[in-house]
Amino acid sequence: ARFEGQVLKIGSHQFQGDMIAGFDRRMGSRRSAQGSKNSYVYMSSDDQPAAIFIFGDTIRNGVSATVQSLHHRGLQTALVSGDGPETTDAVAKAIGIHDAYGGRMPNDKVAIVQAMQDQNHIVAMVGDGINDAPALVQSDLSLAVHSGAHLGEEVADVTLMRAEPGQLVDFLSFANAVNKKIHQNLIFTYVYNVISIPMAMSGLLTPLVAVSAMLLSSISVIGNTLHLVKKSS
Repeated sequence: ARFEGQVLKIGSHQFQGDMIAGFDRRMGSRRSAQGSKNSYVYMSSDDQPAAIFIFGDTIRNGVSATVQSLHHRGLQTALVSGDGPETTDAVAKAIGIHDAYGGRMPNDKVAIVQAMQDQNHIVAMVGDGINDAPALVQSDLSLAVHSGAHLGEEVADVTLMRAEPGQLVDFLSFANAVNKKIHQNLIFTYVYNVISIPMAMSGLLTPLVAVSAMLLSSISVIGNTLHLVKKSS
């Protein structure tokens, strides 16, 4: 832009090009003091360094504990972000994630998910923004964090209603518990059918006894499921 006869440029490290050397000389020490977890946008005036805008987020409490819990479950984690590689790497190290992919556009995120799937990994993607939607669609399990970006919630399999990292672990625990209950209920039904059908065919069961047995089977399945609901609440 032009302002009062001066040419102003505001943009990334790459956008400023050769001019960035002047930023490094004049403001390198200030940038180091800010740390690498922040993102930087540079402003120049008539090809001279003018300002650095520093953007950053505070890491939410509980993120590191959530990552550790995922690792204890035998899951691999990766941080994929649109922020620069330096910022993404610093945040990943701070929360205990080893694999970090910074400076990624939406299509790049899809490519990363596909590459993991090509290696026979089952990929779960957690995101909260519009730019995460393509990767959420591509992943095997997509989880959206409830926010103002409704597109992510529209394409996700599961929406976490609170922006609390621990909700991810709670969801996985609940999903495992549901699978166990499903298996238990299938076993109840299988055992009932294996025992009852031959007895009914042989005439050993009267209709009243058969109806009662069927009712008990249904009650056992429902009761087992309600136990899960009560436990989760």
